[in-house]
Amino acid sequence: MERDGRAFPGTREAGLQPRIQEIFEDLGVLGAIRAAGGTYPLMMRWDGATPLGTVDIMERNAPTPDRP
Repeated sequence: MERDGRAFPGTREAGLQPRIQEIFEDLGVLGAIRAAGGTYPLMMRWDGATPLGTVDIMERNAPTPDRP
């Protein structure tokens, strides 16, 4: 619920925190949420109005049971 009465124009969270994943697991929906999700998008670099290319802003590791 937004206290302000209007939608926030930016991003508040870039992913699911471990505690939220635990709650989703308890609710039995974590698998479906993971299946519908994806990786963090690449960042586009710009010089004014000219695109310079994309940059991966995070190290991408293969998922493990303790770090999905």
